[in-house]
Amino acid sequence: MRVSDTFDMSQAKKFYHRSPRYTIQPKDEKFLRFVHKNEKNRSYTTQILNISATGLAFVVDQDCAPSIGDTIKVEFPVGQERIAWWAQVARLERYSRQPWWQHPIGLQQIKAEPLIEDEILVGIFFKDLPEGHSDHIRKELERKFQDMVRSERTEKIIRGFEFLSNHYWSLLLYGITAILMAGILYWLANPFS
Repeated sequence: MRVSDTFDMSQAKKFYHRSPRYTIQPKDEKFLRFVHKNEKNRSYTTQILNISATGLAFVVDQDCAPSIGDTIKVEFPVGQERIAWWAQVARLERYSRQPWWQHPIGLQQIKAEPLIEDEILVGIFFKDLPEGHSDHIRKELERKFQDMVRSERTEKIIRGFEFLSNHYWSLLLYGITAILMAGILYWLANPFS
């Protein structure tokens, strides 16, 4: 089954359990290789979009996209290691890159990337993944999520200090004005003192 404009992808999403997904960041290794089960002499290299303990999603040109239900062998990075295992294609949908104003890196990165018209997002789930591989993926994802929380917390603190340093005089003036207004209102509320 190939991707069609009328195919409703929400139907495929209902049948497969999904674990929390980690979206690949610019600093992460993001290259994946895959081989169709029947084409062992030809492999394809592409980029991962996100990964979870049960599967992952990647982008590929339409002419080399597998069909829904196909079994493929994938080799992908998990931390400093690479894992190779069998997976089944669970969903296909047309993929379009984010507009430059929504891109986290900005306009310069979008201009550097080639524009590909016929890209397909392929969602796969791992078939009978060995416990060792599964544990390694789970631990690495947990570490990545903790790193993200830690970096977001640090970024918020830095932004708070930047706000305070940029608006020091405004905040000081606001504080003095609030104290004076409270004093005046208190004095007006007690006319006999």
